[in-house]
Amino acid sequence: MTLKWQRGVPVDGSVYNAAYVDFDWTAGLRRRGIDATNNPIRISLRDTASYSEANHPETTAPQNASSRIDGLKGTAPLVTDMYAEAPIGAAGDGAERRPLIERESGADTPQSYPEGSVVMAVIDSGIAFANGRFCTPPEGDTVVPVSRFSHLMLPTGTGAFSVLGRSDIAELMQAGLNPATGQFHEINVYTKTARRQSDGRRNVRPLSLPAPHGTQVADLLAGADMADGVTTRPMIGVDLPSSAIIDTSGSIAAAYIPALLDEILALSATMTGPDGKPLPLIINISLGFTAGPCDGTHPVERAMFDAVQSALAAGREVHMTLPAGNHAQSRLHAELDADDWDKDGLASLTLRVPSDDATPNFTEIWLPERPLQDFFEDPRETSLALTLRLPDGRIAALDEVPRFEETWELWDGSSHIASAYYLLHVYGAGRVRPRLILALRPTTAFSTTTYRTQPGDYAILMEDMPGAKPQISVRVQRDDNIVGYRPRGRQARLFEPGYIERDPTGRPLRYDVGDSRITRAGTLSAMATLDPDKPFGGGRYVRDHIHVVAADALGPKGRARAIYSGQRSQDNPVKKSALVGEGLAHAGVLASGFTSTSVFAMTGTSAAAPLYGRMLAETLGLPTDAHTRPQRRSDPAEEVVGTV
Repeated sequence: MTLKWQRGVPVDGSVYNAAYVDFDWTAGLRRRGIDATNNPIRISLRDTASYSEANHPETTAPQNASSRIDGLKGTAPLVTDMYAEAPIGAAGDGAERRPLIERESGADTPQSYPEGSVVMAVIDSGIAFANGRFCTPPEGDTVVPVSRFSHLMLPTGTGAFSVLGRSDIAELMQAGLNPATGQFHEINVYTKTARRQSDGRRNVRPLSLPAPHGTQVADLLAGADMADGVTTRPMIGVDLPSSAIIDTSGSIAAAYIPALLDEILALSATMTGPDGKPLPLIINISLGFTAGPCDGTHPVERAMFDAVQSALAAGREVHMTLPAGNHAQSRLHAELDADDWDKDGLASLTLRVPSDDATPNFTEIWLPERPLQDFFEDPRETSLALTLRLPDGRIAALDEVPRFEETWELWDGSSHIASAYYLLHVYGAGRVRPRLILALRPTTAFSTTTYRTQPGDYAILMEDMPGAKPQISVRVQRDDNIVGYRPRGRQARLFEPGYIERDPTGRPLRYDVGDSRITRAGTLSAMATLDPDKPFGGGRYVRDHIHVVAADALGPKGRARAIYSGQRSQDNPVKKSALVGEGLAHAGVLASGFTSTSVFAMTGTSAAAPLYGRMLAETLGLPTDAHTRPQRRSDPAEEVVGTV
């Protein structure tokens, strides 16, 4: 068959991130009875030719492109929730907003707490709020426990969140009582919650798996069998929809998290101590992704920075704990400098795609920041030309010089196998950063109608049209699933013979050696790349209130950084950590599963962040008798929690 690149659906400023998230988006819409031809938000790599070009008018004139970029102002794009029919608006300047937060009656009622109390907020997925680790034992004649959650934010399935207060949560807890037996059953609470809306839409993801990620994180952050938990460590839980969890680009999370952070700050402001001042607040987000600029300008990072900065300006004590990421050894990041381009301005990397991957694979190529006006003249002065060599040796070269905000599709006869997106990341003040995204179809398919591509090594050949030999960053999106979600396949990774993975003893290397362009440095989660020395003002810095936490393990030589922990750089390492395992044979700290009596091991920096958050709460408020579940009963609790 003949390989051929052809123009695809134009990508403008309102859909540029969402367009490449899911190859089978239109198929997913059809399964849910949604008319894909009339949905302008997320039609991209189509399975059929029945899409509507009317939703994607070509506007290539410089003034039109400039207007769209100026209106965007770097905010998150409009995206569509995977289980909804309506688009949602991103929080931020320039984005069209729609109601995202729907407070139930009484949800914002002021609450007073004893001295030394600290609010513990968790943004995650699958939070079993009726679990005994988050409740006080029943008192008096009732068998219904009292939840430590003062507020819950649950997705409605329409792009909005329903905010429940103490009275709503207490009502849901009553649903766990079986009048016939007089016993309390947690699962009845979640059934009641799922059916709470009168029109039948489910507003929580079913907690049907034994170890939901959000439950484990909440347990490590603030769970414990303690009598004073309700009064001194109240909790706010945000249960994200599945679409925000499985999206590897971070664009859906960027549409939710800014508004959710605003709501957490607003609700926690009504939770005061004896002096009438808002309680200290810790927000844990044990999520992450590898896509994005990784320079502190992703919409999620900006939202976190703005939230903390505004709280500090108002005199509040607010902290965030984030995982450093788990991909230091995953070969997902490469850096090319001037020496990696030949005299003709050519460079190449190899992407190794596995044979049984049922998910699409995305590789981002980020170029240096430049003035916006550079992109409205000769495209040869701004574009990065792409040539792809397939595993079977065939070459697919783009004959035309692409412009930014264009999409190109690679067809093998009648089969679509890849797309390339030429996009701009907007910084504001007339500055942008160009990027090229290569999207490959899955290598295996569950349907005869789904396109797929070859497994093997893809050579990505790049030509810098201006010949400037720029410094570029290459990042592969990873789709490793958090605990509680079905694995969807392995994922591609970068490959070159010069990469040294292990030392002579066979142990994985912690730092980069040799001259490979694939690096461990720069592998922080794309949500955690803010400059740690960027000042808030008044002598306070990001590192003092936004805590990026790595994982440590105990080994024969004592406590050391876990080899998978994401790295900033060797010169500026991640300095905060928590102990989550013992060597290679005993990985993980124990946390609660779905039911109160279940216990599962959790590892990675997603576990380290809430452990650090709990330790931080002990320094901000009066200590409690709260302890994590030790890995073994002989382990002292102070060894499990890290230090500043």
